[in-house]
Amino acid sequence: MDRPDFLVVGAGFAGSTCAERLAAAGFSVIVIEKRSHIGGNCYDRVNEAGVRQQQYGAHIFHTNAPAVFDYLSQFTTWHPYEHRVLSAVGERLVPFPIVPETLEAFGGDLEAARTALMAGYTKKQWGRYAAALDGAVLGRVAPRETNDTRYFRDRIQMMPDQGFTPLFERMLAHPSIRVWLNYDWFRFSVNYPDIVEQAQGVIVTSPIDQFYEFCYGGLPYRSARFEFVTLRNVSRVLPAPVVNYADAKVPYTRVAEFTQITGQASPHTTLAWEYPTEEGDPYWPVLTEFSRARLEQYRALAATQSKVHFCGRLGSFQYLNIDQTVAQALKLSERLVATAHVKETV
Repeated sequence: MDRPDFLVVGAGFAGSTCAERLAAAGFSVIVIEKRSHIGGNCYDRVNEAGVRQQQYGAHIFHTNAPAVFDYLSQFTTWHPYEHRVLSAVGERLVPFPIVPETLEAFGGDLEAARTALMAGYTKKQWGRYAAALDGAVLGRVAPRETNDTRYFRDRIQMMPDQGFTPLFERMLAHPSIRVWLNYDWFRFSVNYPDIVEQAQGVIVTSPIDQFYEFCYGGLPYRSARFEFVTLRNVSRVLPAPVVNYADAKVPYTRVAEFTQITGQASPHTTLAWEYPTEEGDPYWPVLTEFSRARLEQYRALAATQSKVHFCGRLGSFQYLNIDQTVAQALKLSERLVATAHVKETV
């Protein structure tokens, strides 16, 4: 087997961006992905009814960074999409995040609105009450003073015309990139220790605690399971792309309708009910005082290994959006390209 210059663990946005940038700079890369597909949690597929469904819940691209948008635009065309969410309050649906229109349902009482729309939802989503979480998590959905009902307020809000998976396929199509599916890092490192040893760098986008075999204990994550329902000859069901359910008695947190999110013109529609879980593949790092302290232990260990680099939501244990993940990967890749050595060809 040809010895690659770099090994990348994970084929989501962080790993794919790093692999593409390194390959474009003349380096050879092996991407090691434990799942049977590329794309990480942004993986989508066309189901039996011809609807493109996002297999791991709704993912939306939005950014204020033109450089990130321009970079990804090499691999896809886009269409505008402004995400909107409604939240169920009894039999009534109100805009979320909280705007003046939302407050009308609570007689103008902001605290009552926060309690009804966020307390139960937060507990279900994170498995913890808001007081235990880092303020940055809840700050993502702060109340607003205007009736701007867009969920995000970034200048650039788009969705890829053909979905996320074709975007990833183009990113990883470089001839200097090899993708190993259904292969995890531990199996690879045991079977090919010489390749690991000779690689100039290892980029890890999987959980940092898992990479170090939980030597300081596990970091907390939340996962989710999804129930998909496809309705034929029904073009639309929900009054918004996503409806939240904050009531603690309702076991799911939200329902998403993919034809609205992806902009597909289809006579059929597919919906997904999202049930947060403690077990399962890690989706969301749980940021608390305890987890940040444990993370620092892993970061200190990582600092002793100059060849290993962590990136992405799971690798860096940060609650990153797509654009933030790509920006982080671009920065890391630029640094690696500047310090690594391209093999001479004979």
